[in-house]
Amino acid sequence: MKRIFDRIIFWLLGFLAYSNGNAKENSHSPVKKWEDLAFASHPTGELVLDVFRPSDSKKRPAVLCLHGGFWAKGSKKFMHPLAEDLVVRGYVAVSSNYRLTDVAPAPAQLNDVFAAIRFLRENANEYGIDSSKIGVTGSSAGGYLAVMAATFNGGDPIARPNAAVGMGAQTDLTSPHIQNSTVLNWSKFMGGFYHDVPENYASQSPIAHLSPDDPPIAIICGEYDQPSTRANAFRHQAFRLGVPTGLTVIPGAPHGLLRADEHRQVAPGLQLEVIEAASILLPTDEKFKSLLAGRSNLMNPKSFQECLEGGDPKKGETVFMNHIGGQCVRCHKYEKRGPGSNIGPNLWKIGERDPKYLLESLVAPQATIARNFGNVSIDLKDGSNISGLFVEESEKGIKLKDPTSGAFKFISHRNVSARSEVVSVMPPMGAMMQRSELRDLIAYLSTLISE
Repeated sequence: MKRIFDRIIFWLLGFLAYSNGNAKENSHSPVKKWEDLAFASHPTGELVLDVFRPSDSKKRPAVLCLHGGFWAKGSKKFMHPLAEDLVVRGYVAVSSNYRLTDVAPAPAQLNDVFAAIRFLRENANEYGIDSSKIGVTGSSAGGYLAVMAATFNGGDPIARPNAAVGMGAQTDLTSPHIQNSTVLNWSKFMGGFYHDVPENYASQSPIAHLSPDDPPIAIICGEYDQPSTRANAFRHQAFRLGVPTGLTVIPGAPHGLLRADEHRQVAPGLQLEVIEAASILLPTDEKFKSLLAGRSNLMNPKSFQECLEGGDPKKGETVFMNHIGGQCVRCHKYEKRGPGSNIGPNLWKIGERDPKYLLESLVAPQATIARNFGNVSIDLKDGSNISGLFVEESEKGIKLKDPTSGAFKFISHRNVSARSEVVSVMPPMGAMMQRSELRDLIAYLSTLISE
């Protein structure tokens, strides 16, 4: 990640030059920390931020770091590595939470960024901050907020940053990439999809608010990110208006940048597309063939790690309802008392489980069998055979459940000559679905949570 940090520092150094001050020294440790400082209060709860700074008495420029997560998830802790690196380079670094879309749509998140900047200026002396030099940066959703904070003038000068660096940031929410998106997080953030509320997307686009008095705004993106994150139209308009701007593309990097330990590591949500493209473009490449060989076991969840992120819940619902081989609704209910079958466990609230558990349940159902949903076959000493759903086993015998009638039957160990292992009634889906279908199905199952 060093190259990414260096690019951020390069831009910030250009616009937040050092100045000295006399902030009071309170600690002899290399880094001072103030954690969970409340800077805003809403009916949904307090918002907090963390401040990191060198252990000296100088007033220093500050950088507010905003996490990504599609405005739907994430935490200030995600930006701690960046904040700590900024401190090493002489900055006061701040990582902040903001309201997520489960409690408030846009522009609540932007208002929270303004509140954090306002808090830093109002408390600049306490934390040794040069209040005239406060920058903001962020990754993905946080990058968008950083750029938006630099362009949107809400009439409160104390809340405006002096520079911004957007990493993997969308700057024009009316671009075709976003207009055609069916990702639910866009709808949650904007109050609907683009075709429902185009005016919301236009009004929340940084490009719509560019003006000559905006601070310098840098754009950093990964080589393999969406072309829209290069902000071509945004930078062209900023240039015409005289707003200092520039683009840095990190070779080999994915979207979000900070997720990859190395820039050539592909972000999880894009791994499947990269693998499928390489299957076409590099069919004889020995390294790639070796990678594919490690994915050949269709009953091992490790062969399907690229299916954990990046799926489309809407497509996953179609798989759940209609897939010719893996039509889940044939065996499962998916609401508390909704349609479906009782052959398999009820999937109500299954979305509260970890995606890795969902993946294992789909491709290796034998690994963890839900009680009352595994078949067992028992040979009796009188020559007959009985099978049913395994319920439990004690020292005295085995309790089975008839899958048709639901009646229970107890079989004494004294009458058993042989028995099978408990077998899942669900076939392994890795051999029945395409990987893209599995990924979409996991994304849909993750939405099945209690209200």
